[in-house]
Amino acid sequence: HAHQKTIQRAVGLFVIATGAVLAGIFAVASVEEFIGQESEFLMSMFEVVSAFNTVGLSMGVTSELSAPSRWILVVLMFVGRTGPLSLAAALVVRLSQQGRFRLAYEDVNVG
Repeated sequence: HAHQKTIQRAVGLFVIATGAVLAGIFAVASVEEFIGQESEFLMSMFEVVSAFNTVGLSMGVTSELSAPSRWILVVLMFVGRTGPLSLAAALVVRLSQQGRFRLAYEDVNVG
């Protein structure tokens, strides 16, 4: 049963991470103009994946990107560093203040 939870968490992490990277690629491509510039698009894809994974690699295209594209990279770096599951869990807890979720509480014997 514990193995099933680990598999579900891994699949969830994969889906969230893939979605974040694809959303970042789509956002950068919609902000920038890559018409007829396949190499520029591939280099910006590399920048997005590198930003999300916080590996520190670059192809030198970041300085040529517009300010909104750079902000997208900054957000992806933050999401990739904090962890997609941690961020999703924080959003779920924040959005569900109706009492469905509650923090764990335990009485501690003192003395």
